[in-house]
Amino acid sequence: MRVFFKHLNTLRIRFYSDEIAKLNNDVKELTKQNSILSNKVGQYTKVTNSSEFDELEKILNSIEVKIPPNIIDGRENVIQTLFVLFETVQETLVTGVTNQSQQHESVYFLYNNVCPKLKIHGLVQNEKVASVRWRRFSITKKGQDFLAYLEKKKLTS
Repeated sequence: MRVFFKHLNTLRIRFYSDEIAKLNNDVKELTKQNSILSNKVGQYTKVTNSSEFDELEKILNSIEVKIPPNIIDGRENVIQTLFVLFETVQETLVTGVTNQSQQHESVYFLYNNVCPKLKIHGLVQNEKVASVRWRRFSITKKGQDFLAYLEKKKLTS
């Protein structure tokens, strides 16, 4: 009887080791397929982002913002597109635009007039700053990607 159980255990071990080997091969094959498909998805995402960003650029170019005279050397009736303003103040947006008191009027203009329009398109976000009464607009991941796309586009043209 002991010999029978010993033989049975040996058969089970062989069976399980064969199954484990098959499963390891399946895992390797699925990993290869996953890698190939991930590369294809990455390529599709780049195409989607570029067409999405081209569309976003058109939209921002169609939105006009009137700039107050006290911000641009007293000149009146200055109108600029939201796209130009976004490109012009990109460094300020990356560091953040706050509504804290005693700032230059141009910062208040950005905070109250430009950033809310950019927020609609997901380019900036309004966040509470810890332990203070003021808030801050900061650029989102989409905004960073859009700025990077614009930089690459400038370099290639």
